[in-house]
Amino acid sequence: MYHKHHFRLHFGRYLILVFLGIILIVLVNSGKFDNTVVLINFIKQHPFWGIFIYFIFMIISTIVVPIPSVPLWPVAIYLYGFWLAFALSAIGTIVGATINFVIAKKFGKPIVIKMISHKLYEEINHLVNIENTKMFFLIRVFGNNYFDTISYIAGLSRLSLKSYLLVTTPTSVAWVFIQMMVIQKLGGIENIKSFIAVMTFYGTVILFGTLMWETYHKHHLLRKLKPVYAE
Repeated sequence: MYHKHHFRLHFGRYLILVFLGIILIVLVNSGKFDNTVVLINFIKQHPFWGIFIYFIFMIISTIVVPIPSVPLWPVAIYLYGFWLAFALSAIGTIVGATINFVIAKKFGKPIVIKMISHKLYEEINHLVNIENTKMFFLIRVFGNNYFDTISYIAGLSRLSLKSYLLVTTPTSVAWVFIQMMVIQKLGGIENIKSFIAVMTFYGTVILFGTLMWETYHKHHLLRKLKPVYAE
């Protein structure tokens, strides 16, 4: 199934980010990577530009499906504190998701397929009825690992922008808050152990969301095939 391939692809990128993050922490703590220290000091001395760049990155990472943003959340908490990092992440995610929705509404299916691939579009569009607000809410709650993709596909439905935001805003805020709170409790990026714990939590969220999706996928197929066998 394509969704398994999609999961492996993103999980592979996730593992690469973890590996690079661990190397970065080791180099910073050893004092041998002065450029990183200079960069961090620059961001602290010029908070506006650091905040602006991070906020724009959050928007772009939502629009461009393969780019993950969660691995940067511990860095944001470290630099800006929990509440500012949370606000930037949540608002950036919602703005990006709204842009996805509007792009799909304005330009239609061709641009959506270019952004998320034809196979993934066919799979998700075949499985879910996004025009149903209750179904859309459940997808936002349990299918967070497909957040960006669903944002595009929702734009192709008859769902209004108001209904879209009424579901997307609270679920996004809740997801970002819960994950960032866990990151905060685990200690952020102050040492390798806490970083690994944060990334393990992120991986668990991805795995849980994927398992929920696969369970729904199998149930949907069985329900669809049942009338065929009955004949």
